[in-house]
Amino acid sequence: MITLIYAAVLLRIIRILKGNKVFELKNHQPAGEFSIIIPFRNEQNNLPSLIASLNALRYPQDKFEVIFVNDHSIDASVETIRHAEISFPYLLLDAESGAGSPKKNALLTGIRRSRYSHIITLDADVTIEPAFLQIRNDFLVENSEIKLISAPVLIEDAISFIGRIQKGEFLALQALTEYGFLRGNPFLSNGANLSFDKSAFFETGAYAGHMDFAGGDDIFLMEKFKKHFPTQLSYLKSPLAAAKTKPVTNLNAWIQQRVRWSKKTAGKFNFGMMFLLLQMWTFFEGFLLFAVSVYRPEFFVLWLIWLMLIIGLHYRLLRHTARTYRIRLDFPEFLSIQIALPLLYVLLGLKLIINSPFEWKGRRFDK
Repeated sequence: MITLIYAAVLLRIIRILKGNKVFELKNHQPAGEFSIIIPFRNEQNNLPSLIASLNALRYPQDKFEVIFVNDHSIDASVETIRHAEISFPYLLLDAESGAGSPKKNALLTGIRRSRYSHIITLDADVTIEPAFLQIRNDFLVENSEIKLISAPVLIEDAISFIGRIQKGEFLALQALTEYGFLRGNPFLSNGANLSFDKSAFFETGAYAGHMDFAGGDDIFLMEKFKKHFPTQLSYLKSPLAAAKTKPVTNLNAWIQQRVRWSKKTAGKFNFGMMFLLLQMWTFFEGFLLFAVSVYRPEFFVLWLIWLMLIIGLHYRLLRHTARTYRIRLDFPEFLSIQIALPLLYVLLGLKLIINSPFEWKGRRFDK
């Protein structure tokens, strides 16, 4: 029964996502003015790629700025920026001291020094497309009432097995993020590629009330915007608006990152939590069917039907999202993701039950 409910939910998500067209580049006259805020800590290896993609932006330079904010790096990140060939207007700041989340303090430092009315937050390990600002300008010209825009964050083509797992995982997250915004009740967002109106940001109280969490500069902020401006949030569905990031390189780093993400969603029962519970029970039903079929072979056919139904629907969802964002995803790669992710989530669940601190950027946090 749970499997049928889960399948019906997946079919609804797929149908709604397919009905939501990609926002195409319109090349409207540049009117939007953007401040891109990039907090960084120990990112000397990633900053050159990001700077190269910022250099390639096709947008008038008198209508945007980039603000790099150093979050107490102990590597050569600052020197990397100072010695780079940079063709866009930028500031390089040190994060102001403050209690609580270092990343939010860094973001606040940049936002307070920003010149323009529309803020874009990026992580330092991403790259963006040359039309990244133009597509936002076009979207805001046609949707001037929007106060917060969530946009895709995707994994670059990955070679390692753990990297391919993350590629599939991020595709699923983008599908669920888009679905939440289309329903008018968003529950996911990603600060690695988030933009919002600066006045509205301070009107909502900015990050106040959540400074004791290491992360949450995305979901907590989105929830505040949803409360203050419930009809003025949107998802920008376009490969040109995407930020591409590198996968973490090992299993421990993956677990640490997912534990950090879970801290900002714990205790919230929303569609995302309901979907996760449905998925868990569906896999449990599949496990029970398989276990029973070992002793009762007549149940093996039911298990095969269950397997084909779930794999088929998951593949349709990920394939649609991959095509939307021009990402290659073949069936053998998908199948390896489908097998590995449930096992990895069991490990993650054990880590969450223990409720131990997690590491991020060389620092330890409880939440």
